[in-house]
Amino acid sequence: MIMKKIKIIVLFSLSIFSVNLLYSVNSNWPIGTGKVVPKNRFEIGLFQPLQYGLTDNIELSTFPFWNALIPNFFLKKSWDNLLSGFFATEHGIYYPTPFLRAFAKDGIGLLPPLSKVPHIFVLTNTAYLSFYINKHIMITPAFTLYLSENFGKSDYPTIDFVLAYHRMSVFHNKASGRTGLDFDGNIFYNLFYNFDFDLFILNHYRNNWAFENSFLLSYHFSKGFRVSAGYKFALSPMPYDKSAPDWKFFPLFDCQWGIDF
Repeated sequence: MIMKKIKIIVLFSLSIFSVNLLYSVNSNWPIGTGKVVPKNRFEIGLFQPLQYGLTDNIELSTFPFWNALIPNFFLKKSWDNLLSGFFATEHGIYYPTPFLRAFAKDGIGLLPPLSKVPHIFVLTNTAYLSFYINKHIMITPAFTLYLSENFGKSDYPTIDFVLAYHRMSVFHNKASGRTGLDFDGNIFYNLFYNFDFDLFILNHYRNNWAFENSFLLSYHFSKGFRVSAGYKFALSPMPYDKSAPDWKFFPLFDCQWGIDF
């Protein structure tokens, strides 16, 4: 039971590399939208990357707590307003091989012991277009393309867990995609919400899709601190069961801090 909980925590944490959990209609906390972090501002969360506003239109980010096992780096750039909205593209790279090798051991169960894991490099490319319906509600359609390249011998299997299978598909199949639609709004005062849908498109002959939905409430105590809580619903076909997709609900919680220089 303890190992099962550890696996869920680890796999859920790993999932941050292909989906962000928190959003906002404010100028601060722009993750997952067509905006970037303001210049000379740092933002970080328990499950969110460390982001830095390098210029007025360029943001750099990384997941610092994961760099030992999954080295990663992302650059996001906002472009000229498009269709009266905010348009940005984000490009990143991460290297999950040390993570996979670390968990290919007895007693952990993510991968069979002594599995051969190649050197895997994953490129991510995301386009965001955010626009306001009114001053309280913002909509963000987004599309992400994941590309991977492997070097070396490989005999490790897929990780058949509903939240991880479709995210790690790109490790084995060179490419996958994700398209999403997000609704962000202000309920009252400093209370905000996010409601989103994501469809994953996998490079498989079968089991080539997955769906996720999440809802979050976020309370902004100040421009430098906020707390969010909600749920994530995941639905995905599994290779071990062709009869029906597997599904699960997960609680979401995060704290984020921001500092301006």
